[in-house]
Amino acid sequence: MTRRNKEEHEASGHLESRMMLPCRNLSERSQQAQVGYVKMVLRIYQSGVALAAITAAVLAVVTLAAGFSAGSASAQARDIHGLWIDHTGRGAVQIERCGSRLCGKIVWLRKATDRRGRPLRDMLNPRRAKRGKPICGLQIIGGLRRQSDGSWDQGWIYAPDKGETYDVELRMRGRNRLQVKGYLGLKLFNETYVWRRAPQDLKLCTL
Repeated sequence: MTRRNKEEHEASGHLESRMMLPCRNLSERSQQAQVGYVKMVLRIYQSGVALAAITAAVLAVVTLAAGFSAGSASAQARDIHGLWIDHTGRGAVQIERCGSRLCGKIVWLRKATDRRGRPLRDMLNPRRAKRGKPICGLQIIGGLRRQSDGSWDQGWIYAPDKGETYDVELRMRGRNRLQVKGYLGLKLFNETYVWRRAPQDLKLCTL
């Protein structure tokens, strides 16, 4: 090999080395990038797992609290028995069990006597056999059956101030509010009122 050929060969080798160096550096950078990407993915995955665990724990607590609240509200809603002041504020009805059903009678009147001081009586009852009975102690609710949704229905309610009887549904609206829905056959046409729980020291009427 001549001197000139030798110089050209060495020059070619140096050029090849310089050309290979970027490729080698690029490969190393690519590997580092891949490693960095994998680490980043692992961190995201680990963060996601932790977040999912935290989220699941929070949801479990919220669900438990909601269940407790719903159970408490349901227990209160079942407490329909007791003394209720009607929507007019002129009378109070004691609601209680009558066998497997629910019934109610008037036990308090804001004004229990007429102008002559005589006890108010059921003078508008269409049934003569029941006409004339004292309003105090008069049964005005009966036959109510417990429904699957927690309400009481398929019973009757009597309005002594009108002498009329209606179908009725009772439904708790909180611990101290009772929804009374009167209807005839179809609930599409109804009159709905809210009764409120009476104070425990309410002085009851006497016969």
